[in-house]
Amino acid sequence: MLTPERITHPAAWNAALRALPCAHVLQTWEWGEFKRATTGWQPLRLAFKHGGSIVAMASVGIRSVGPLKVMYVSKGPALPYDDAAICAEVLDHLQQLARQERAIWLKIDPDVIAATGVPGEADDSPSPTGQALIKSLQARGWRFSPEAVEAVAQGRLNPEPLYTHTFRLDQLDQAMEMMRDRPDGFLKALITM
Repeated sequence: MLTPERITHPAAWNAALRALPCAHVLQTWEWGEFKRATTGWQPLRLAFKHGGSIVAMASVGIRSVGPLKVMYVSKGPALPYDDAAICAEVLDHLQQLARQERAIWLKIDPDVIAATGVPGEADDSPSPTGQALIKSLQARGWRFSPEAVEAVAQGRLNPEPLYTHTFRLDQLDQAMEMMRDRPDGFLKALITM
């Protein structure tokens, strides 16, 4: 059984993260602080211990949306995805946390390879670990949603109504201040060249 523990010291967080498989820069202490300062996401840093050793970590960004919240574990959680028991316990804990926080969604995007090569071609080679993770998430009712990205790329979804402010690249500091301060009427900023 895993024991979750909050980590509150930057050096301890980064040192433990560095030792884990599937660790990513978007799970570092610094990234969580950057997101806090620029977009209002509040990082909750969880280490999962087994027998006194950290075996998994998740920097969970939490943001309020009215009385509800959204949660995002960008490029995480960091854990050995080939260990189904650890993976299941971490996902169980994150799902329970999302319910406790009244989150309307919880998104993860671990840096796990699902397959290599071109799908449907001779070099298509599914990764057993990646495929097992996909099946586990599907069994839990999680959904992969490439549709939004594809819809924008194909012109079926116009993101322009989301852009409430437009900035030139040389106005990036001003755009970052708006993202941090979130003035009334601000939703998304579009940066142009």
